[in-house]
Amino acid sequence: MIKQEMKMISDLKGKSATLHQMAGIYVTRGDLDGAMKLYQQSLQIDEGLGNLQGKSATLRAMANVHVTRGDLGGAMTVYQQVLEIVERLGDLQGKSATLHEIAGIYVMRGDLNGAMKLYQQSLQIDEGLGDLQSKSTTLYEMANVYVTRGDLGGAMKLYQQSLQIFEGLGDLKGKSATLRQMANVYVTRGDLDGAMKLYQQSLQIFEGLGNLKGKATTLNNMANVYVTRGDLDGAMKLFQQSLQIDEGLGNLQGKSITLNNMAGIYVTRGDLDGAMKLYQQSLEIKEGLGDLQGKSATLNNMAVVLFQNGKYQPALQALLEALVTLEKIGARPGADTVAGLIVQFRSKLGAERFDLLWRDVTGGASLPDWLS
Repeated sequence: MIKQEMKMISDLKGKSATLHQMAGIYVTRGDLDGAMKLYQQSLQIDEGLGNLQGKSATLRAMANVHVTRGDLGGAMTVYQQVLEIVERLGDLQGKSATLHEIAGIYVMRGDLNGAMKLYQQSLQIDEGLGDLQSKSTTLYEMANVYVTRGDLGGAMKLYQQSLQIFEGLGDLKGKSATLRQMANVYVTRGDLDGAMKLYQQSLQIFEGLGNLKGKATTLNNMANVYVTRGDLDGAMKLFQQSLQIDEGLGNLQGKSITLNNMAGIYVTRGDLDGAMKLYQQSLEIKEGLGDLQGKSATLNNMAVVLFQNGKYQPALQALLEALVTLEKIGARPGADTVAGLIVQFRSKLGAERFDLLWRDVTGGASLPDWLS
């Protein structure tokens, strides 16, 4: 009798694990609804067995699906459940992974300081456990925060550490993601040839792995280099490929970024109405995701189009909203870019006309020192 019960429990655990693995395949293929159904079945079995370890793993995977769909609130609720379980179990590895995921949501919401605190906690646990895989991933995410803050030197040091670990582990996915982010730094520094070499390496690895999400992001980045070089047709082809993949995966974050970038080509070609439609779509998605940094970038771009159309008041409103948001989240390079654009607007409109507009939009506020 006891043997039969043990076999039944073992069979159920095996079924739960298989359902979980199948759900992961569905996620990779972009079938998020199908994945969630399988995760729910796996979760139900684990709860019936009182298998807290399995339950926490499935809840974490479900939270990741919420993130992909842009439901950050839903994701946070589930991550909190996971954190409670792993702390109860004394599962340090699980705690580190969950802190890492929560930090990612903090980044999307613009709380870089909060994110870095969680990443530091996660890193400390990883180092204590000797968990190189998790350590390399955390270093990678921390480097991304450094980039947002404009510390490219600090970011590259962390990327290099991360890359070295990924290569030592034979982790191709981590390696390709890191190469792509390093390429982004090269672009910022103006080394387009160096960037393209890294993007090509990254793309080749993602394609070999069948990682569509990574492929879409890399194609988007490569398209931006094409834009910088003036090859708009080549850029649009890559953006379209990226967009098609993201839509198939239900990846709203990637979709919003690509729409924003495609709009920039419309602006260059003089189709301002077409550009505004794409910017609006991108903005709506970013607002739904709570992506403050992305929202600010789109507002900045929309302001340029509005100004070109002679709609000076909404243009200034958009820039001020972007500026306040970027300063709040500590994205200094982005804030400086927006401030520089406001200075340009004042120069083009003329000080007297701009100052009247400023008072109208801000309710009579004085000009800041950097503008006056």
